[in-house]
Amino acid sequence: REKVKANSLAVLLCDITIGKAYLVTKNLNETKRIIEDLTPKFDEIDHLTTVHSRFYDLASNYYRVMGNHSEYYQNALKYLGCIDNSSMALKEKAERAFNLGLAALLAENVYNFGEILQHPVLDALKNTREQWLIDLLQAFNIGDVEKYESLKSVFQIQPDLRMAEITLKRKITLLCLMDMIFAGGGARALSFNDVSKRTKLPIEQIELLAMQALSLGLIRGSIDQVDEKLNMHWVKPRVLDLRQVATLKKRLDRWTNDVKHMSTLVEHRAADILS
Repeated sequence: REKVKANSLAVLLCDITIGKAYLVTKNLNETKRIIEDLTPKFDEIDHLTTVHSRFYDLASNYYRVMGNHSEYYQNALKYLGCIDNSSMALKEKAERAFNLGLAALLAENVYNFGEILQHPVLDALKNTREQWLIDLLQAFNIGDVEKYESLKSVFQIQPDLRMAEITLKRKITLLCLMDMIFAGGGARALSFNDVSKRTKLPIEQIELLAMQALSLGLIRGSIDQVDEKLNMHWVKPRVLDLRQVATLKKRLDRWTNDVKHMSTLVEHRAADILS
């Protein structure tokens, strides 16, 4: 390290190598110290370097060992964004795709599945024994509670998912609510009854569901307890799949038609006034 101190990238590479050695020897405290020391340094670099991938690989491996699903997911995605995915062996792709998919499901703050579903690394699981993970991710992406329930017997074979059943159910019902608000474009109120039917939750739990979504910053709006309606005007932006893009197109088409109608109406009214 002393010999290369004049080269900042070389110094970073030395620290990453030391961190990997600590991780291999299970010195997790020192590994954590190095990652926390290097993170702000990499955040300050405004371009991709040859050592970025090595740092994100180190960080993702550390957080996977620690069981920190959120940090693992973020760093693993960054690692994949720094490398040529075609250079990876199929076995490594499949392993990374599987771990990444599990982390997305188990991470408490991940409510955007579009990014991983569109990543080519996930292709390694298609038409394999792990195809169910792709199906499950797709169900979460659109908040499809029925599909989630139908896949239970398959994904509960995986120990981490089986142990997190309550968390997963809460997460997919939140995503279901988000999808309903997105589909409605925030232009109408959602009745507790409609949300109950889609989420498969008792109607008395819908207010709590909405409060959870509001507290997490997933939606914005108000709850009408008297009329049992949710008046939501915003949903957290996400990477959209083709179905969601089609929904957005319909809303844009409807908005365009409304504007044209209003424009025509104004023209006619203006003509009446001028005449």
